[in-house]
Amino acid sequence: MTDIARTEHNSTASDPAVLLIRGLNVSMVRNDHRTPILQDIDLQINAGEIVSIVGRSGSGKSTLAHVINGLLPQESSPVVGGSIRVEGKEIVGATDVELRAVRKALVQVIAQDPLDSLNPTMIVRRQLVEACNIHVARERLRWAGIVDVARIMQSFPHQLSGGERQRVLIAMATVADVPLFVADEPTTGLDPHNKKRVIALLRELASQGTAVMINTHDLGLAEASDRMAVLDSGVLVETGKTSELMTKPIHRATASLLAARYDIPSSRPRIPSKPKTRQVSYRCDLDESGVAKSSEFSFPTDACSIVLDMSRVAKTFATRHFFHSKPVTALSSIDLTVSAGECVGLIGDSGAGKSTLLKIAAGIMKPDSGLVNSCRKDVVQLVFQDPKSFLTPWIPIGEQITEGLRSRSVSARARQYKLFEMMDFVGLERPQAEALPGELSVGQCQRAVIARALAVSPRLLLCDEPISALDTVLAASTLSLFQEIRRAFGTAIVLATHDHAAANAVADRIYSLRDGKLCRLEGDASRCESLHQVKNLPC
Repeated sequence: MTDIARTEHNSTASDPAVLLIRGLNVSMVRNDHRTPILQDIDLQINAGEIVSIVGRSGSGKSTLAHVINGLLPQESSPVVGGSIRVEGKEIVGATDVELRAVRKALVQVIAQDPLDSLNPTMIVRRQLVEACNIHVARERLRWAGIVDVARIMQSFPHQLSGGERQRVLIAMATVADVPLFVADEPTTGLDPHNKKRVIALLRELASQGTAVMINTHDLGLAEASDRMAVLDSGVLVETGKTSELMTKPIHRATASLLAARYDIPSSRPRIPSKPKTRQVSYRCDLDESGVAKSSEFSFPTDACSIVLDMSRVAKTFATRHFFHSKPVTALSSIDLTVSAGECVGLIGDSGAGKSTLLKIAAGIMKPDSGLVNSCRKDVVQLVFQDPKSFLTPWIPIGEQITEGLRSRSVSARARQYKLFEMMDFVGLERPQAEALPGELSVGQCQRAVIARALAVSPRLLLCDEPISALDTVLAASTLSLFQEIRRAFGTAIVLATHDHAAANAVADRIYSLRDGKLCRLEGDASRCESLHQVKNLPC
């Protein structure tokens, strides 16, 4: 904490504090118990400075963003103590009228989940023109990296990819000229090319005198900040210059985050390809005592072990352009075969069609043409990109994890055993089984979604950006988890991701998806800074 004190009292009259937090404490009611979320937080951000707040999922980063903006969930009965000043205006204890004025003139926040932040009943154009005129709206979208501006403006949020929604939210947030900009996981769901664009946008804001706070678990994004602060279980354990903390961390929480990085060549693991034939134990049910029943089978690399076979699959969507519709090709003549125990990586720019391909493979979307043959639908599971959007908001997490077992008439005792096994497996605390999705962070919800998919022991696991909302430590452990799943149970995995290093670490084969077509990459996809460079790899 000495480092905190040294750093925070370094401001001068010529470099005033835009955000000044002193002794901040936040507690909320969870599972009928009041739980401390943030404890004794001291933080200062000056004009023109970028400060990144890093920490594991659930460490309190989003709560810190929400309390600065005065938007803590009232159903959790939050109690806030200490002081938060933005341009000298006190946030703690402010009235609703004062908080609305703060959100309008002093603070803009990019929320972590863009689907929750955009109005699902309005097209993007209508939402943008509420904040600015149409010409500024178009300019902001181009500034945020949107190429097909006309299509985006006429689309509803659910018709956009996760990355497109994130860029729309960035465009909307940066319309207002405010002294403090808070970005809560702003690059989640973005490919490397657009992630660099967002970093450039944040730097441009800072160069204009805006104070920027970035909440992130992406250490690559944190490297772009001037200073870095580390949150661990609601406590600010270390802060200082980013370059110093990245090379000489003091606290164990910082050291563990850095040690878990897989996005640099020296630390990236490489999982060997599966053997040609292998005996594995596939867990298909649980008995009354909670012990898994097993059956032995082998998965040689031949036709009988194929769990997914897509042949000449095509899909086209019609998008609205004012008074007419325009066809957009998402997939064109896709051929893909996946065998038991195999992991296939699928990389592509935001909006390239990765999610569409997975939905067709899972059988929840029909192709316009082509054939899709896969194993039984009851042993195919899909891990979605926006975890909170695919969890029922009024049902506790524990019930949702085991809902697939309930439909198979597995006993309550066996379901409870499996629930705790899966929660331990993905790093969720057991008391969180009683929590609702709204009481958890996006990263914790992502872990719950993965646990729900694994609970029924699928033969085919389709993962749509499964680690985009996870911190570095958990992302690395999730990649190791995928390795264990496919080796122990013979589960085939298709991993759609923007993270080239992750795909290179776990996949036996890697494909890029661009212009609706699949191209197999024979080189190292992780060395590409964007998919515009993938074309230089041999197919």
